[in-house]
Parts: sequence; C-alpha cells; structure tokens
Amino acid sequence: MNRLMKPGARERETLLNSGFLASLGVESVAAMMEIAVIGNLPARQMLFREGEPADMLHCVLSGYIRLYKLDPDGREADVSLYGPGDLIGASVVLDGGRYAATAQAAEPALLARFDLRRVRDIASRRPDLALALVNIVSAQLAASFTSLADDRLHTAPQRVSRYLLDHCPA
Repeated sequence: MNRLMKPGARERETLLNSGFLASLGVESVAAMMEIAVIGNLPARQMLFREGEPADMLHCVLSGYIRLYKLDPDGREADVSLYGPGDLIGASVVLDGGRYAATAQAAEPALLARFDLRRVRDIASRRPDLALALVNIVSAQLAASFTSLADDRLHTAPQRVSRYLLDHCPA
C-alpha cells in the first residue's frame, strides 16, 4: 500500500457513511477514527494473501477489492467483490487468525486500515462496536450463502444475466 496518512475530511465522511461506522455511538466512532490510516492500493496489487496472519481490518473508500481463493493448480475462484463502504476482514476480528482468502485491488482503490489489536481492544470496551462487527460478519455470511446457492441453482448465462440486471440502470 502506498503512502499512509490520517483521514482527511472526504475520507472521514465516506467512513462515517459506511454501514460499519454509521451504526456506532459517538465515542466508538471517535476511537475508530483515531486509529484509522488511509492508503492507496494500485490496480492488481495484493492487499493480503490467503494464510497470512491477519493484522488489519480494511474499509474500502473508493475502488474495488477482489477476494479470491486459489486451488493447488493456481486457478482462481472469486469469493466476493468489495466496493465503497464495505469492510474487508471482519471475520478475523473475532478469532485473530489468518486471512482465509487473497485480496487484490481490481482497480485503483483507497482504503482505510485499522490495526486489529486496537480494534479488538476498543470492541472489548465498546459493545456497539462489537455488535456492529458481529452484524457485518453475519451479513457477509448470508451473502456467501446466497452466492453459493446462486452458483448451484443457475447456469453461467443466467448468473451473468442476473448480474447485469442487478447492476445496470433500466
């Protein structure tokens, strides 16, 4: 990640409007803003790799981050695509383990980073933060189930059609 800096007014506004921070009380927002660091990630650069120790929680401010798994032959399977306001790595906040997939910038991206140790410390004192993280993990799990069912129940052309209908204006 390129040069890291404290959030400016625009980054703060994007963070405050994200589903993650928007649900928090004033004290929790202040604590999270205090530990936030902003950085750019050029297109195709890795954010983290599967199996690496998880040390950061990331919030996408602009651009898109692709999360994928690799098989032993090097083939990639996309798991999710994260865009502005999305939180990447919420599940590792709870267990402090290793990243379960690889994250790569699909295009140039601007990210807010939060040190996981500090997030855990704040969450241990701020129930609203702990609940917000649990809600995000729950929503991401539900989205994974929906995606898995979609892959199993529809053909590739049907999935592409659904994607276009969901993401393109009338």
